Amino acid sequence: MRESFSWTKSIIRGTTTYVLQHRMAVADGDAWAVVQRQFFVSAGYNGQQAVAGFLPTQGGTLVVYTSRAFIDQITGFGGSMRRSMGRRVMANQIKQIFEAGRKKVQ
Repeated sequence: MRESFSWTKSIIRGTTTYVLQHRMAVADGDAWAVVQRQFFVSAGYNGQQAVAGFLPTQGGTLVVYTSRAFIDQITGFGGSMRRSMGRRVMANQIKQIFEAGRKKVQ
């Protein structure tokens, strides 16, 4: 297994945000499992964890992906609606990232 820790600096909704990231990856033949965790996020959310599997198939690669962001800022009245909207926005952004990656590989 390979693992690394790194600090990243991003602009999220106009705010400079620092994140400590922990990445782990392990291969089994041509298949890969990858985990990314984010801690100590300075603004926007508390943390995040993503798990992905890349499984070779005859036609290419099957990608299995799940992600969870942890936030304590969306509570109270309307919180579930805001979380639902956030999930849809994030799902669309992740889909665009994977589609762009697929086009680069092709």
